Amino acid sequence: MVDKNKSSGVKLFNELMPLIYRELYSFIYSIVRNKVIADDVMQNAMMKAYNKIDDLRDPDKFKAWVFSIAKREAISALKMHERETMIEMLDDNTDYGYDFTLPENIILDDEIKTYIVNIINALPPNYREVIILRYWSELSFKEIAKVLSINYNTVKTRHYRAKRIIHAEIVNYLQNEPELKGERG
Repeated sequence: MVDKNKSSGVKLFNELMPLIYRELYSFIYSIVRNKVIADDVMQNAMMKAYNKIDDLRDPDKFKAWVFSIAKREAISALKMHERETMIEMLDDNTDYGYDFTLPENIILDDEIKTYIVNIINALPPNYREVIILRYWSELSFKEIAKVLSINYNTVKTRHYRAKRIIHAEIVNYLQNEPELKGERG
């Protein structure tokens, strides 16, 4: 005899997980900063979510619920693996070469984007998590608070402080780049 609740939960999982899979992996990777650990955490988080899907009362909160599971799994994995060397979050296939066929402003845009990613990677983990959840995963402050198990106002404060750090670094970068000041060599 098939349990109707279990089959409807599995159906819900199969419908919703593909929609958030990439964001979830990116979130996990932003915490553990190691591909091997991120792969393990992703698998464990998905298995836990799959096994516990019937505990989810509101399908609209699936994303925040899965992110909460993933965060707990990631923290647990970090404790077991004693924080390995930080790895940059940039894709391995990113080309940092100079393509002379591109207009200079496109090259500068890529440099700025790379610089911003590096700024975000350098943020303290509690600030970085909020920024990634807010802008990459597009979660609301309430959803972030639930995922991180922290107060709503703490989320807003961390978001504000992270944005201040990012802004200051970008302003510093733009002021010190000769190409952006009109000084061509």
